[in-house]
Order: sequence, then C-alpha cells, then structure tokens
Amino acid sequence: MANPLNYLSPHPLKQQNLTRKCRSWVGWLDRMMKPRMAWLAKLPWNYVALLTCLAIAVTTPLMEFLPFVISIAAVAIGVFAAGILMRDGLVMLIGYALTAILVFASVQVA
Repeated sequence: MANPLNYLSPHPLKQQNLTRKCRSWVGWLDRMMKPRMAWLAKLPWNYVALLTCLAIAVTTPLMEFLPFVISIAAVAIGVFAAGILMRDGLVMLIGYALTAILVFASVQVA
C-alpha cells in the first residue's frame, strides 16, 4: 500500500528552489538583526511584549470585522517574536509601534 503522504509532499526540485530563495531572505534578516537594546528583550521587559502579544491575540476575533487590521496584528506578533528570539530591542520597539498603529487603525475604522 502506498503512503498517502508521498502524494502530498512537493517535488524535491521545488523544495530545493524554495530553500535557495529563502536562504537569501533569511541571510539578509540574520545580518540585520543584532542584539541591540537587549535589555528590552530580557526579563522583566519581555513580559510586557508577551502580554502585548496576548492582548492582540485575544482581541483578534473582534478585529476580523475590520478590513486589513488583522494583517497589522499578525505582523506585530511576528515582529515581537523575532525581537525576543534574536534579543533585538530595536525590533521590539518596532513591534510596539505596530501595536500603536493597530490600536489607532482599529479605533478609526470602528
């Protein structure tokens, strides 16, 4: 009996092409992200970012009705995650700025 997962997996050449394309993007991100303002990504300040992500996630169902606002929320959570993982406080500040834009856009649209 054939494994059904074999039919769902992409062709190996497509995987290689995708990996090659992603390496350039990931390499650029790796060069850009450094441990700047690392105190923002360490205790206790990373809890503020985590609580902000939690607040965004909890209010996501309400944002579904507002056009394009949910995209800003998803990018903000991703930026916070990258900032915490790479210990880059400057990226976390960008996450806070995106959160402020998210709140402003939500209030303006609603």
